[in-house]
Amino acid sequence: MNHLTAAENFFVLWGTITHSDETSCVHRPLDSHFPRPNQLSYVAYFEGRPETIITEQSPKWNFRDDPTLPGNGYFGIEIGNLHEDVPEHSDKLLVSYSCYGVNEQVTNLVNLRDLKLRHQQHEAKLKSIQFPNFHSALHVNRENGRNIIEWSGRQELTYNLYRTNLTDTLPDGRPKRVYQRIAEALNSDVYTDHIIDSTFRYGYIAVAEDESGRQSGHSPEVVDVPIDRGPITHVAPFSDGSVAVTYTQADEIVIIDDHGKEVATLTAGTNQVIAVDRNNHLWVVQNDLEEVNVYSPTGKMIKNIPWSEELLENGKMVDLSIGKKSELYILTEKGINIFSPTLQSKGTLYFEDGIASPTSISMINDQIAVAFPVEHKVEIYRHNKGKIQNTGTIFTNHSEPWGVQWLNTDEFAISDPFLKSVTVYSTNGNMIGLLEQSVISSYGSPRAITRHGDELFIADGQKVSVLPAKFPTPTFVPEVTFSGEGEATLTWRSWQKTESSVRFWINGDDKKVISNPIMMGDHSITLKDLMPVTRIDYEITAPLRTIPPTLWSTSFDFVTPLWESGKTAVLKLPLAVILHTHAIDIDNQLKGHPATTPISADEVARIRNEIEDAVLFYWHNSRMKLFLDVDFFTSDEFWDVAPFGEHPAPDLDRVEAFLSSRDHHLSDYVGILRIIAEQRYDEEKNSWVIAGRGGGFTWGINPIDNYPGVSWWRATPAVESSGNNWLFVHEYHHQLDAMFQESGHPEYPFNHFSPMEYAGPFGEHFDGNAYILRQGWHQNDWFLSRWGEKLLLDDKDGDGIPDNSPFLPSDEIRLGSHPDKKDSDNDGLDDLNEVLLSNWVVHAVGEDWGPPVHFPNLLNPDIDGDGLKDGEDPLPLYSLDPGIVRRSPTIDGYIQKGEWPFIHDLQDDLGSGEFYFCWDSDFLYGAVRIQPLAPFHLQIDANIDGWFVGRDNLVFRFFPNLVGDEPNVETNVFVCDMQPEKYPHMDSNLFPAELIVSKDSVSDDLWTLEFAIPKNEALGLRLEEGDQIGINAGYYFDKTLQRRVSLFEPNRIIYLTLKQ
Repeated sequence: MNHLTAAENFFVLWGTITHSDETSCVHRPLDSHFPRPNQLSYVAYFEGRPETIITEQSPKWNFRDDPTLPGNGYFGIEIGNLHEDVPEHSDKLLVSYSCYGVNEQVTNLVNLRDLKLRHQQHEAKLKSIQFPNFHSALHVNRENGRNIIEWSGRQELTYNLYRTNLTDTLPDGRPKRVYQRIAEALNSDVYTDHIIDSTFRYGYIAVAEDESGRQSGHSPEVVDVPIDRGPITHVAPFSDGSVAVTYTQADEIVIIDDHGKEVATLTAGTNQVIAVDRNNHLWVVQNDLEEVNVYSPTGKMIKNIPWSEELLENGKMVDLSIGKKSELYILTEKGINIFSPTLQSKGTLYFEDGIASPTSISMINDQIAVAFPVEHKVEIYRHNKGKIQNTGTIFTNHSEPWGVQWLNTDEFAISDPFLKSVTVYSTNGNMIGLLEQSVISSYGSPRAITRHGDELFIADGQKVSVLPAKFPTPTFVPEVTFSGEGEATLTWRSWQKTESSVRFWINGDDKKVISNPIMMGDHSITLKDLMPVTRIDYEITAPLRTIPPTLWSTSFDFVTPLWESGKTAVLKLPLAVILHTHAIDIDNQLKGHPATTPISADEVARIRNEIEDAVLFYWHNSRMKLFLDVDFFTSDEFWDVAPFGEHPAPDLDRVEAFLSSRDHHLSDYVGILRIIAEQRYDEEKNSWVIAGRGGGFTWGINPIDNYPGVSWWRATPAVESSGNNWLFVHEYHHQLDAMFQESGHPEYPFNHFSPMEYAGPFGEHFDGNAYILRQGWHQNDWFLSRWGEKLLLDDKDGDGIPDNSPFLPSDEIRLGSHPDKKDSDNDGLDDLNEVLLSNWVVHAVGEDWGPPVHFPNLLNPDIDGDGLKDGEDPLPLYSLDPGIVRRSPTIDGYIQKGEWPFIHDLQDDLGSGEFYFCWDSDFLYGAVRIQPLAPFHLQIDANIDGWFVGRDNLVFRFFPNLVGDEPNVETNVFVCDMQPEKYPHMDSNLFPAELIVSKDSVSDDLWTLEFAIPKNEALGLRLEEGDQIGINAGYYFDKTLQRRVSLFEPNRIIYLTLKQ
């Protein structure tokens, strides 16, 4: 095992993790920086060996993989961390998953197959059972060569204590975090670990166990010699600009002046919360003391007040806010407690059982705001005459409000350490301000947020960032303008007057500094002698005050323009596609089958054509900025895939050897795409066929080891829903995403669409990826990549289309357009925008574009031949009226002459169809004639906001009824709400099929269908004149329902308007 490195996984057990109600468990993994009871954790060990365990903190060896609990409903367990403890005759792993978000747990015994497989899939379904909670954080102190570990124990529980040596690391320096049990069934709440080496660092976790033997999830890890105090958890500002702060990994309160000097350090216990009152006194409340302490700004004790028994019983303290008269508003995990300055109770509110853990409280006058990050909400309460009443709930969409602070009686700010943002909401739920990390330019992970006067103090990693509390806040991010060739002027504002300095560099070269020593609030610096289309990285003098002070801002970047006319810039990314043509799973094949051979030359050509289609897709939809320069290789060497599992990751040493045999190397490419054409024997066809069924995997680019990105999948046959063109487009987009993340731009859109990730006015699959390439990324931002080659090519008319570059997927010559004319056919649409009329996809995911297919033609002013020039035509690729006529037909299964307004027809080799559409104030009507018989599919985007937004995405399928006059109907609503516990999903109950009025008739092989879909305002179907609706429609001539023939460009939605 010693030869394995962190660049590869030994064996990963992975799969989905769901709650008992079948929703995905997307609660966040346990993190000592964010200890809260709603988190998710696991413990794993080999059967019979509970003394050696791993947890979700035990890393995967391949650092490019997702985390072990990425928070998206999946888990991964790196068994390799236990490889030195593998029992000689055991192949069973016991895994216990604990989710405190819903108080569910499950323990599974997993039979591991051959460990040579590198990974195995397993599903974990949580159960609603009673199990103990670990109610306390561990604390450790090293004294006289020994570690003393303490916690707050409970009499009814015993405790098992585990230790890991943090100097036992993977080759890349990450601790393996294999924990050894050093004590079990402890009844006390203190343990002394004598067996330690003073040169090592150790981490400790504990598990509680009740009398029935049920165990809790493990505690957060505590480290005996912390590298630092950890991130700041609470901040309390004084009037002189100094602050008191607490940390995640230190039981102390530190007072720091505005120059960063530590004024005082106050010894504190666990779970302390702090706040400064109007008298400039620091109040400290903590769980393990029976008094409240009050200090001066210099750390001098002013007084202490005996503790309240009522609060002692109300759970762990979370946050503190102080009122005008020094009333204490104390937030605990169970509720809100209000006390006078002498700790007399003034009101109590208990949260409902099962409510997710709160993290922050803020009050203004009689209003109280409490943040609940897991539920993505802020609750508003009002305190009046000793009563606390809930007055409203503000949902924060995809943001997790960690800290909350009132700005005035109508507005409050929330901080989100995961999105690295500060957002302002009004009390009616409107978002009225957003400060992202790039805007503020100083903070990295904002947590607690507190106001003092006109400033907000934000706990920001190991510093406090200070910004104005007035909104809209002026932006402090620099603005870049290009005043002349080779020049870029940077202008910005600072909250306080500073000198103007810019520190910049190119491609890792030495940093250069340009300064103006005059102190000012408005700054301007000009950089000169810059090269065209070049990434410039730079920092400015920090525009905001921080405690301790920082000299430079976070780094920014920009790309210089192409000043030269008659040229266009293209980013060339070299890729290698390796197709293994001869592969089977011997274990799944029966004896007596004929011998296999590599797939046919026709199949190789088909797969290669699909790859070329994907390259063209990227080229056109990136506005001809992104050129994927693919080298296509094939290997006929026989490959038994059985020992490698269902989706074996490429062995990069093997890939390098293969490329070397063809005079290439991994270092020649920024991306590798490995395709295995596995075959299975089809008993009906008596032949070997390609077995792939879709689905792929990707590793992002690895700049540390200088490895390219890698994607891999099984080749799919022509009839499969997911073609190789789609698998290339989808998986390589993950490589692009990772490439820009490694280039300092993690904001590149993620192509797993949902309101929580990325959504917009687009359809499915190809259409969403096309939208990212067109709209989600500025065309000049492609050159922010730290990889690839910049090409400057001739473009005489400046329309963005290269004139004559045969190595590219297309250019002016092959498109037939004029290199010296932006609008070659004078149709009012310039050539590049005419190219962008289409996604350039015929064979998409689950559907094919049925004839007539009209791709953009840059020399034809009326592509669809409907008499409208393309620049005037709302639907230039389809010869149809974009308006839906108002009419009320009879639904009887027969289309009478003149009864229905015609929309579109289709003439395909597989069959033909006619489509009719109209509406009135009660129904949306449709009719089709299909020959031969085939189910009809209709999608409606009722709010025209895109397929991955809201619950207005309606799916209807109609199936011929050969024995009656009513077709079989299936309905679904594609629900894309801001629900963190549910990703986009189909719901068949929201729009029941019984609501659809439908009739059909069959004559020989001709099917006639008429249907009426009733108005449903709750799902966006309002049916009012002038409304637009989006549709996608098609016919399933393929009886397996794998692919349908679409009336319009596949995976896209076209928009029609309801008219008279």
